[in-house]
Formats: sequence, structure tokens, C-alpha cells
Amino acid sequence: MKEIRIEDIPAQGYRENPEGLILFQRQQFRPWPLLVLVVLAFVLIAEVVLGFAGGLEAIALAISGLLWATVFAVLIKGYLANPRSRHTGKPLMKFRNASPGRDSLLEVVYICPESKTYFIQVYPSDV
Repeated sequence: MKEIRIEDIPAQGYRENPEGLILFQRQQFRPWPLLVLVVLAFVLIAEVVLGFAGGLEAIALAISGLLWATVFAVLIKGYLANPRSRHTGKPLMKFRNASPGRDSLLEVVYICPESKTYFIQVYPSDV
């Protein structure tokens, strides 16, 4: 993925599009695919764990695995997403921020060159 500095974007005539970020985040967290993944992870972890441990240990391990699977699924789905512009309907250009903030693991900048808009999806480091 190419890198870009956020400070350079407004100087090129682009403006931030907070509505685009809101739409992207809504699409990113659709419950059905994530729910299927969570149920599958729970069943697989319970199957493996119940063979090696019993009782409360099995339940604790299954819930822990379920939570980690959910976190990774959300992060991977968001990172691999390729949203479309709400103005033109074309796929947005995707860049990595060359100078992310201190508290962020990764910042992905989505740019629409035709409407001259952009938004930033931040993946925090404390996940």
C-alpha cells in the first residue's frame, strides 16, 4: 500500500469527508458475516477445548477465543475493505498514513480524486 502524509492532502485541494467515514464504519460492522464467524469460532474452540479440559476452564477458554476471533475479524475486515465513493460510486484510493499518531497502530486514508474528498480510518494500538 502506498504511503501519504495527511498534512499534504489539504494543500492539494482535498477536504475531509466525515460522512464518508461514518458510512464506511457502518458497512464495516455488518453483523451477519461477523456473527457467522463468531459462531464458527465458538464451535471450533469448544470442540477442541472440551477434549482437553472440562468444566469452567473449557468455558473460559472458549469465551476468550471467541472474543479474540471477533477482534481479529473486525480488524482484518476493516483493513481489507475497499469502500466506494458516495459521490461517484467508484472505488476509493487507499493509502497508509506515513506519520500516524502516537496512539494509533495504523491509519488508512481513503481518497476520492474526482470529488476531492478524503477520510481517515484509525486503528488504535490499544486494541
